[in-house]
Amino acid sequence: MKKQTKKMMTLFLVFAMLLTMLAGCGGKTEESSNAGPAAPAEGEAGETAQADASGDKVQLTIAMWGDEARAEAYQKTLAPFCEANNCTVKIELVPIGDFFDKLASQLGAGTAPDVFWLADAKEATFIQGGWCANLKDALTADASYNFDDFYTDAITSTDYGDGGVYGVPFSFGARAIFYNKTMFENAGLKTPDEYVAEGNWTYETMFDLASKISAADSTKVGLKLWCVGQATNGVQNFADILPAYGANLLNEDSTEFILDSPEGIKVTQMVYDSMYTNGGHAKPGDDVAFVSGNVGMARECYSYMKSMVEGNVDFEWGIVPQPYGSKGADGKQYTGYAYWCANETSANRDLAVELVKFVTNPENQLAWCSTFMCPRTSVMESAEILNPGEGYPAAEDIKASFVDCVAERGLFSYRGTSDWNLLSNAVEQTYEMIWAGAYSVEEGVAEMKTAVEPYLN
Repeated sequence: MKKQTKKMMTLFLVFAMLLTMLAGCGGKTEESSNAGPAAPAEGEAGETAQADASGDKVQLTIAMWGDEARAEAYQKTLAPFCEANNCTVKIELVPIGDFFDKLASQLGAGTAPDVFWLADAKEATFIQGGWCANLKDALTADASYNFDDFYTDAITSTDYGDGGVYGVPFSFGARAIFYNKTMFENAGLKTPDEYVAEGNWTYETMFDLASKISAADSTKVGLKLWCVGQATNGVQNFADILPAYGANLLNEDSTEFILDSPEGIKVTQMVYDSMYTNGGHAKPGDDVAFVSGNVGMARECYSYMKSMVEGNVDFEWGIVPQPYGSKGADGKQYTGYAYWCANETSANRDLAVELVKFVTNPENQLAWCSTFMCPRTSVMESAEILNPGEGYPAAEDIKASFVDCVAERGLFSYRGTSDWNLLSNAVEQTYEMIWAGAYSVEEGVAEMKTAVEPYLN
């Protein structure tokens, strides 16, 4: 009874949070469903405990985002599982803007899918509410699953204090620095790979190069640290620099705001100066893309290489690892994860756990690595990752930028909170006030601390 009460209280908080966001959070572009809990349409999640028309097979339902092509591809991946377990799988596609709202509604109504994806630190609400099954025993019991193949920081990222694994990461976002070699040569500057070779590739070096690029040609942007589509300044946009200097926005458990440390103030000031004092960094709201040829350096993910190769760019480019800060190899790199999760309350709970185990085994995660980079050593060091094809950087550059740096430095990911959206909004809004000059860096960070503390774990 206590466990069920906890779940219902958590969902009550989720719905309250969503209503607050809809009513008061101006300026957000992410769509959000304003529908309350509703009965599922015919054939929708909620029928997962029923046999299909043959009366012999249980139907499992998976909720994910994406298009029909993705759903069809996963149906093929899951075909052997269905045959071996005498079941069928229905994939329910939900737009990511509506995904978490709808899942919360389904859980409250008892109509949730058997298996679902979670991501973007929103998993905390569902894990802490008791809705996600602990997968650890099932995953570790089978030697062929190769549980230890996962990066330790990744497979433990859903551990909220009890040692459990409540989601298996199938995608993560370690970034590298893409650089425009042609632009550097035109400006008469050493390229980032030369600094890497010298052992002098630091954030100070990168910011200095950015200002020199913009000084050489005022129509060019020296550096852009947030990705295309992230024109504002939320939680994640400077998260790589902070641990590089022994700082962070929050502590590992998201129970304390720690950006107001001397190191946190230093990094925030570095970013401010690069935008407004020394120049070089793109201004907030600037959506210029590296592929355009007008950016000297950009922080982007592995899949962005495909945009470059297929973009018919007219300049030479390369990739290097993210720079070092004062912590050197001890400065972890930031990433977020997307997870496969099993519904703890499903009538088919054990079979749902087995489905998650199947779709995240080494063979299937390798087969999907061209779509989702997986934090398994065997996948990251595979030919599929290191040799994606003609036009891509050399295998040794890909390995150094996306694989070796993670192995050396490790990964940091915030434990989410049940009010993560509100926390993120508060961070973003305060950053914008700092960049607008309404606060000094120290004043703004102090204001941010006050704003986010109600939403910590």
